[in-house]
Amino acid sequence: MVKENGPVPVKDAKRPRVFGFVERPTVSKPTQEQVDAAIDAADADADLHAVIGDLYKTKSGTTFRDYVPEPEETNGD
Repeated sequence: MVKENGPVPVKDAKRPRVFGFVERPTVSKPTQEQVDAAIDAADADADLHAVIGDLYKTKSGTTFRDYVPEPEETNGD
């Protein structure tokens, strides 16, 4: 139902709330072997924080949860 019709309103006395899909960033962490290989391949003058930091990848995913929806903008008409 949510997939076809959008977020489902939930009864809440304190604030408006809905159940629906929410975009959520996740970070993939490197394995110890990947870190060791990156350190071995780095130059002696390289900043190790930058070399290892490049192994962490941020990607976007979705999760199903309750949340407070953004207020709808009105154009003043």
